[in-house]
Amino acid sequence: MIDIINQENIDQYTIINVNSIKDSLDKFSFYLEERKLLGAQLDLEEQNLVSRLKLDINNKPASSIICIFFPYLTESHSFDSNISVSAQGIDYHIWAKDKLKRIVQKLQIKYPNSTFSIQVDNGPLNERFFALESGLGYKGINNMVINEVYGSYGFIGLIVTDLVLKEKRLPKKNCINCGKCIEYCPGKALNYKNGFIGQRCASYLTQKKTELSDSEIAILKKSNKVYGCDICQIVCPHNRDIKKSQEINDVIKSLNLNDIDSLSNKEFKKNYGNRAFAWRGKNILVRNFNIIGDWLTIYDKMVLIIKRGKYIKWVSIILL
Repeated sequence: MIDIINQENIDQYTIINVNSIKDSLDKFSFYLEERKLLGAQLDLEEQNLVSRLKLDINNKPASSIICIFFPYLTESHSFDSNISVSAQGIDYHIWAKDKLKRIVQKLQIKYPNSTFSIQVDNGPLNERFFALESGLGYKGINNMVINEVYGSYGFIGLIVTDLVLKEKRLPKKNCINCGKCIEYCPGKALNYKNGFIGQRCASYLTQKKTELSDSEIAILKKSNKVYGCDICQIVCPHNRDIKKSQEINDVIKSLNLNDIDSLSNKEFKKNYGNRAFAWRGKNILVRNFNIIGDWLTIYDKMVLIIKRGKYIKWVSIILL
């Protein structure tokens, strides 16, 4: 098992048995129901709460879950951009799924009588729950899963199987609760009392298809991104001195309105269909460009932090 996973250059993964997390699943189910009743569930999420916790494969009960952390931040990525670093490379739904498929193909040969299914943010299961439960990462105030090695710059993939595997958990840690993500969040979507308010998250608003309100437009102007947002990750001390990925190439460091607007929808899909920022279509990006106008660089926005004498050393290192 370890050899098969390591062949894909994966060094951060966990394995949990379904029977060992039944109590936690019940608590998480209650949390999801309460969150939906409060109107906190986003339209981008799986709306069927039952399917978000249904652990079976082809109507057979699942026994084990392999959770994998896929880091995406490389030396080629830029924080001086109008798109989030998570969207500058090839869409993670593509490359992470390819890795999972190759792992499963080898597992299927080794365990021919077992069944496997994969998920990378494209299925009903909540990847964050399993990552946090197994120690693959810990939850920041900014609602991100923070991995001890790669920080919060990563995606989570799952392999669900009816094969009973030996558990492999990592030690659980906690966010230091410094509150910097709360302080600098452009949408004030974070607080200690209510946690994460997704409807005010700038990253969510850059992907929202319905008409934006005046207050939502103001948030986008503060974030200066046409897709995504990185501010809560940039100011997070847990992202200091983290390991960078060596794998993801073909980075687009920023987008140009003229380049995007001059394309037909078909041309846009052909040119950018393998990018995460393209999934909502060309028109949403053009709308966001029109909102933020002449975007300031993230470096310019962080000048306020530097002027206050906070994080001068490491913010400068990250941004330069």
